[in-house]
Amino acid sequence: MKLLDNKSYSKKMKSQKFTILSIVLILIVSLIGIASAEFWYCANDGERINYCNPKIPDRTCESSLGCKYCMSDSSTSTCFNSGNWMKCNANAPNCEFNNGGPDSTPLNFSIDDPDNNAIYNTRAIMFNLRSNKDASYYWIDNINGRGRWNRLGSRLKLFSKKVSFKDGLNDITIKAVASNGEEILFARSFYVDSKKPQIKKTWPTKDFTSGNFGVEFSEENPKSLVLKYGNSAKGIKTRNVNIAAECVLDKKKYSCDLNVNVNEFNGQSIEYWFELTDIANTKAESKHVWIEVDTQLPIINNPNSFYNQTGKSVYFKINITEKNFDEITYFDNAQRKPVAKKLCTKLKDGLCEKKVTFNKGYHDVDIQVIDEAGNSIALNIKFDVV
Repeated sequence: MKLLDNKSYSKKMKSQKFTILSIVLILIVSLIGIASAEFWYCANDGERINYCNPKIPDRTCESSLGCKYCMSDSSTSTCFNSGNWMKCNANAPNCEFNNGGPDSTPLNFSIDDPDNNAIYNTRAIMFNLRSNKDASYYWIDNINGRGRWNRLGSRLKLFSKKVSFKDGLNDITIKAVASNGEEILFARSFYVDSKKPQIKKTWPTKDFTSGNFGVEFSEENPKSLVLKYGNSAKGIKTRNVNIAAECVLDKKKYSCDLNVNVNEFNGQSIEYWFELTDIANTKAESKHVWIEVDTQLPIINNPNSFYNQTGKSVYFKINITEKNFDEITYFDNAQRKPVAKKLCTKLKDGLCEKKVTFNKGYHDVDIQVIDEAGNSIALNIKFDVV
C-alpha cells in the first residue's frame, strides 16, 4: 500500500470536495429548474399572452377582475416556448381567483361603415368594424363571390381600411370570428357609382332660340337634369327636365329635346346651361352659352297673291317681314318621295322671288318661312300641270 505524503493527501481531498460540490450544485440547479417548470402568471384585462408556439393559440384576458394562467417552460415574462395552458385553481398565489380566461365573454360585433343601402361615388369603400375583444374579420360577395371569404384582418378589436368594389349593386356579408370560434354576421347592400356624368353637347348652337333647347349626355344612373336660363335683368330661371318623357336613350347616351316659354325674354340676350346629377350626387355642368331670344313668328304680307302659275312654271314672289330671316322651303306632298327643297335663303327688299318648274300632274305644295330662332309659318297651294 502506497503512503501519501501530506502534500499529496491534501491535494486529493480538495479534488474530492470539488467533485461533491459540483454534484450538489447540479442537483440544486435541477431542482430549481423543476420547481420553475410550472408557475402562475397573472394577467390584466385585455392583456395578451403569446405562447410562441404555433400549436398553442395566444390568450387574451377578457375579465375586468384579471385572469390567472398556469405556464411551463418560460423564457420571458410574456412569451412561453411550450407547455400546456390550464385553467388555474383557487390556490394560485398572489392572484384573486376568477372564472375568466380566453374568450370568456360573448362576442359583440358592430359595423360603423359601410352603411346599408348607401350610394357611394367612389369604388374605395371605407370599412370601420369594431368588437369587444380580438376577432378576425372577413367579407364575402353574395353576388359573384363563389363562396369565398376574403380576410380583412386578424386578432383586432378595431378594423379601419378601404376596400375596393365594382360599380353597380354590391351585396356582401361581413363577419367577425372570435378565437373560440364564435362568429357574428351582418349583411350589407350598397351601390357604387364612381363614373362622373358627362354632358356631350347642348343646343341651340346658333345665335337664336324661340324656346327650344336640347342636350346629349352619358350617365348610367341619372338622378336629375335641370336647364338654367336667363339674364341679370330678369333673373335666372330653372326648368326640370323629365328624363323619362323628354329624353331618349340610345347606346348609353341620352338625347333630350324640350321647349320652354321664353316670351318674357323676347328681343333680349340670355345665357343657358344644363346641370346633370347622378344617384351618387356627382354633378356635371355644361358650357354656358349666350343666345338671342326671338319668339315672334315671321309675317307673310301677301298670303293671297304670292305666286303665279304659267304652264309648268310657278313664279313665287313672297313678301316677308322678319328681321332674323333664315330660309323658305317648299315640299310637294304629291311626289312619290317628297323632299324639302329650298326656295330662298336671302331676301331682297323683303322679297323672295323664284321660278320653279313642276312635272305634269297634280301638286300639293307646303311652303314654310323659317327664322333663325326656329319660328316658322306655313302656306299651302294646290294646282295641276297639264
